[in-house]
Amino acid sequence: SRDLSIDRFRGFAVISMVLIQLWRDFPCLEFFSKLGAHKSVDGLMLVENLMFADIFEPMFLFAVALTYKSSFERRCVLHGEKATERHFIVRYISIIGIGGILRAMESFIFLCSKGEVEHKIDYFFFVGLFVLLCLNLLHLIIWSFKIKLNTDFLKKIKFLFLAYIACLCILATGRDFFSQLIFNTYKNDPWGYWEALQAIGAAGLIALPIIKLKTKKRLLLTTIIFVVYSIFHGIGNHAAIMSVYAQQGGFFGVVGQSCILLYGTIFSDFYVANKKKLLNAYM
Repeated sequence: SRDLSIDRFRGFAVISMVLIQLWRDFPCLEFFSKLGAHKSVDGLMLVENLMFADIFEPMFLFAVALTYKSSFERRCVLHGEKATERHFIVRYISIIGIGGILRAMESFIFLCSKGEVEHKIDYFFFVGLFVLLCLNLLHLIIWSFKIKLNTDFLKKIKFLFLAYIACLCILATGRDFFSQLIFNTYKNDPWGYWEALQAIGAAGLIALPIIKLKTKKRLLLTTIIFVVYSIFHGIGNHAAIMSVYAQQGGFFGVVGQSCILLYGTIFSDFYVANKKKLLNAYM
């Protein structure tokens, strides 16, 4: 059964993310525009290196985490563990791909207005973007005219192109991160193909093999990952590289996002266990 309080929390996180994105793009809103800015020079800083606009995407990720494990276990009962794992892999790869598609649309608009692309890799994203648009249009025609045709093949092709876009996102941000890490340089003109949806998708994939562990083992492993990540983040200019070249910390920053997700599943375990105790006490 659904937990209404979790649904409300998730809805609040989604609405907040949408509002923050809208406010950021309208400087005429003045104070509200400041709330939507992620850069320290433009936005409202809560503590050092933490802007007001930065808290809502992790909030949504935590909301996802509250039902991640229960959703996995419920599907395992209905469809089996192997099928459930495939479903989760497809879901989170698709989320990364959708994030890349949205970013590719922005790049295409930039190409139309400026007559050039920021990076040559944009053209590879455009291929996936237009193929997916054509496939979705074909799917819409089949559905609208009630054509008797098995669309499973179309769905598989669409997923393959979403996976293609997801791989491009990982290659783009990974190449940039490691090249800057090796040569000890970073730039203010990021490739920018790693944003909120990519971080959520990658965190979901990383959490998948860990979710089957018992609560205490999951807590221990997550804490070890978090400590190692924190140490790495504090060494040399790693923090500067992760904060400058791409949103969400890019290729390596997703480890931090994964820790949010995993800690959320642990919190959920305690929440569910406590709720069962309260119900038993009243029965």
